[in-house]
Amino acid sequence: MTDRIPQQEALIELIGKGVKFALIRGRSRLGCSGDIDILVSDLKNTEKILNSLKYILFETDGLAHKFLKYDLESRIWIHLDVHTNISFAGITPPVTFVEELIASSYTLKNDAIPQISDIHQTILLIFHISLNKRIVDDKYKNQIYKSNLSNLEGIYDSYSFLPMPIKMYISTINDMRNGVINETIAFNNIRETFKNNIPAKPSIFNRVTKRIIKYFHGNQAILVLGPDGSGKSTLTDALVKLRWPSIRRQYMGPVRPSEMKKYFHLLLKLFGSVREKYPKSSLVGTFSRICWQITCYFDFLERLYRHLWFWGSNGVVIFDRYACDMYFRKPTKLNELLYFKFFPRPKFVFLCVGDAEAIYKRKPEELSVSMIAKTIELYRQKLPEYGIKYIELDTTVLSPEKVIDNAVRNLINNNWYRT
Repeated sequence: MTDRIPQQEALIELIGKGVKFALIRGRSRLGCSGDIDILVSDLKNTEKILNSLKYILFETDGLAHKFLKYDLESRIWIHLDVHTNISFAGITPPVTFVEELIASSYTLKNDAIPQISDIHQTILLIFHISLNKRIVDDKYKNQIYKSNLSNLEGIYDSYSFLPMPIKMYISTINDMRNGVINETIAFNNIRETFKNNIPAKPSIFNRVTKRIIKYFHGNQAILVLGPDGSGKSTLTDALVKLRWPSIRRQYMGPVRPSEMKKYFHLLLKLFGSVREKYPKSSLVGTFSRICWQITCYFDFLERLYRHLWFWGSNGVVIFDRYACDMYFRKPTKLNELLYFKFFPRPKFVFLCVGDAEAIYKRKPEELSVSMIAKTIELYRQKLPEYGIKYIELDTTVLSPEKVIDNAVRNLINNNWYRT
């Protein structure tokens, strides 16, 4: 048994495969849900090894290459950010800089994970804050304020590519640490020396316009559908823990107070109690049933469009069930009209299917084996009929790891998460 956390195990696995790297931003991030940043000099070999270890390439952005892997045992994602160099506001250091950072890395006692030396770690953090953040988070303050920045003789040449000598930047930070200037002035002064390398920031008008356009881009829903027991929860539980892209979950099944606006819940209770007292043949019974359906419809609409602003910021909403499930539970013409024909179409569907008997054994109190089989066939019939793109995931044949892996690879390769 080991008390190592999954992120540590992932890095130790890379070491065992011969990957030469140095951890950026230290070990303190290994226990959190954030991404792990490592610096490598041989991307081609690193990528080959990551592929053999079933990592998924999420995105390549200049000097950074983002990889994903799900750890089923701990139910967390390994978010591995592989850097081939470090950009300083558009200034890319020479290859020798990367080689030096890796060569000067060190490991702690009883820990095989190499990390960038403390002095380099602090300097990189200073520039990261100055050029990207300009605000010192509490988690970084101790490192900047308590690091020994007096012995820099050995690294002057390492940072010769900067607009000013490194000792000038350190002098600014020392003034900040000694209270001569405040943090905002210190980081702004450092940023000012890079002004010729920093691209102009889009105007507030352009940023707001872009956000509004995305806001009104419409329904970007990605669904997880399938009969009860088909593995929807296992998949959505994994997907919602992704950090790349930013994801949230929305349950869209029938009445669930925690997911509904209070007024919709009260109305459904009211119309539900009335329809239980009166038969369909009566005027009151018919009216209460119509009102119940209309309330359901607008409840589902509200649950869908409450996420418009999140979509506008390139967020992804994974829906566990959808309004169309009202039809699959009770395939009437009215339900098809309301929840298929006149309800916003999703962007994409992950359809969890499989052997009906195996699905039944997972939740025997739900649908019968024959009903499960019929429901799956109904999904296969109606989704393409309404032009809804989907992919089947056989959760009775594939392992949970493979189901999750297939879903994420499809999400990324087809850009289903992009607005």
